[in-house]
Amino acid sequence: AVAPMATARFALGVAVFDGELYAVGGMSEDIEDEAGEEEEEVEVGEDGLPLLPHGVAVGGFVSAMGLAPGGMRRRFKAHLLQVRASKTTPLLLKYLEDSEGRTGALFVPANPRAYVGLREVEAWKPPEQVRPPPIAAAEPAALDGGSAAAPSAAASSDAAAAA
Repeated sequence: AVAPMATARFALGVAVFDGELYAVGGMSEDIEDEAGEEEEEVEVGEDGLPLLPHGVAVGGFVSAMGLAPGGMRRRFKAHLLQVRASKTTPLLLKYLEDSEGRTGALFVPANPRAYVGLREVEAWKPPEQVRPPPIAAAEPAALDGGSAAAPSAAASSDAAAAA
């Protein structure tokens, strides 16, 4: 008997939207087994478009997987531009910044607009602001180069002479 095997593929293509070319990409999982499972069903609304994940809306921000420079898949902040009737890549995104807020060409996908699948997006949650620890107020002895904890060599020699 052959055990079921799961493999993942990344599919690329090109689409035209408002006269501009966009990269179309997404992960597709092929599950091969003897029973021949079917693709996961996509829930469709009354208008024929796929239902969006909770907290995701057209015109809003999402957290989406994308192809970073260097070929790694990472999460990015993106703007959801459009939803189309497609089983594989129904969402048109514009990538804005990486997960750390960087917007430079070295940090965001080379093609800022792409169609992606429903599994690759979730509602945008701003990263928690990490505050650096407060800097302790400088003590007066530390400002003049000495330390309040360690007396100067001259003071300790004076104390030894007086004894």
